[in-house]
Amino acid sequence: MTKLRVLQMTQYDRILMLDGDTILRRSLDGVFDDPAAQIREVYVPEDYKPPEGVAPLPKTYLMAGKPEVHCWHVQHGFPPRKIK
Repeated sequence: MTKLRVLQMTQYDRILMLDGDTILRRSLDGVFDDPAAQIREVYVPEDYKPPEGVAPLPKTYLMAGKPEVHCWHVQHGFPPRKIK
């Protein structure tokens, strides 16, 4: 549950969180330049109203991740495409 503490770090624009068992194999220079790590606008339907007592949705968000070790050979396009 300590990983959720990163959500309290609201004083930063972006945070890089690595698991303790992560092994860095190359430089992290440019990690925030990756297309998957760009701040996005939240899509809010016109008729959306937050439930009573719930904060409204933010205007922007950022949530990026990399696949687990066993998937390193898989390359996914960004942004994701619809599956036909």
